[in-house]
Amino acid sequence: SILTSGAATVLCVLMSLLAAYAFARLNFPGREVLFYAVVGTMAVPGYAVLIPLFRLMVSLRQIDAYLGVTLIYVSAFLPLCLWLLKGVMDTLPRSLEEAARIDGASHMRILFSIIAPIAAPGLTATAILTFLGAWGQYVVPLVFSPKDTKPLTVLIPEFAGKNFVDYGLIMAGGSIAIAVPCLLVIFLNRYLISGLLAGSTK
Repeated sequence: SILTSGAATVLCVLMSLLAAYAFARLNFPGREVLFYAVVGTMAVPGYAVLIPLFRLMVSLRQIDAYLGVTLIYVSAFLPLCLWLLKGVMDTLPRSLEEAARIDGASHMRILFSIIAPIAAPGLTATAILTFLGAWGQYVVPLVFSPKDTKPLTVLIPEFAGKNFVDYGLIMAGGSIAIAVPCLLVIFLNRYLISGLLAGSTK
């Protein structure tokens, strides 16, 4: 659970940071159409693409593999991350970027040296939401991680069989499953609130 959720979080935040900068700061043909097309995929139910995804992962030999589940999480949460981070970048002043551009700084240097530190609360909030969303997934790992790579959300229900219920293992697994997101929110709650507020004002 931690491996797939953590990897998906890192990839989502990094990819959405690059994409959000492009949509917020660069001018290219079809920018608005492409942005709303990507964000609009959030309206597509996950069950609608479950069978095509399964066939794709079978062809790529990524069934019951950490990489396969991680890539599915990335594709699922990337539109949300992009939407949140673009909202954050739209609120950031451009004065520092313009000064750096006059000094000859490249887009990548501006992004990682100026924008990313300023947008740290928004990045943290996006990472928290992505991790919590991936951590609580059930259907995706149930279908794509049926054996060796089961996360806690899939493993815990298996402790209750037809003739026997192992309450000890259920309690232990449930405690671990809720402890990780609870600790995450408790220690990073202020970043979550400030990050969401940063993307809600303009």
